[in-house]
Formats: sequence, structure tokens, C-alpha cells
Amino acid sequence: MMDHHLSIRPALLVWALTSGATLLSVMTATGGGHADVSHMLGLGATAVVMLAGTVKAWLILQYYLGLGQSGGAWRGLFAAFLIIISAGVFIAQFLIGILY
Repeated sequence: MMDHHLSIRPALLVWALTSGATLLSVMTATGGGHADVSHMLGLGATAVVMLAGTVKAWLILQYYLGLGQSGGAWRGLFAAFLIIISAGVFIAQFLIGILY
């Protein structure tokens, strides 16, 4: 039987990393709280926000949902899923920037 017990130290580290990534995303998206957020983010800010979100998703999949214990096919599937989502956001951001 597989033990799915998550010790407190890695759980706190993952929580701290995901919380930090959330703060980084918010600060980047809002320009540190001083920018008008009604406009589109630039590609650089989008990259930071998407990278932070992808890292958060991967950490949650790995540690909280037990993907780290599963076979390589599942890890590959979820990695591909995260890449496709990120690529879609970048393509949409790029196209919006060209069209408007």
C-alpha cells in the first residue's frame, strides 16, 4: 500500500513557494499596485505571471496531488498540458497586441 502522508516540512515549503509565486504574479500584474490594471499586460509581465502560475500548478500536482509518486506518463501528460495552456496564453497575448 502506498503511503500518501505528506510531512509538514515539504508541505510548508511548497505552500511558501506557491504563496510567493502568487504575490509575484499580483505585483507583476498590477505594477506593484500603482498601475491601471484595465490595460493588457506586456509580454514580459505575462511571462512572469504564467511562469509563476505554471510553477504553482506543478508544485501542487507534484506534492499535494501525489504526481511525484506516479509514473512518468502522467507527469509528461500534465507537463504537456501546462505547456499548451501557457503557449495558448502567449499566442493570444501576442495576437491581441498585433490586432489592437
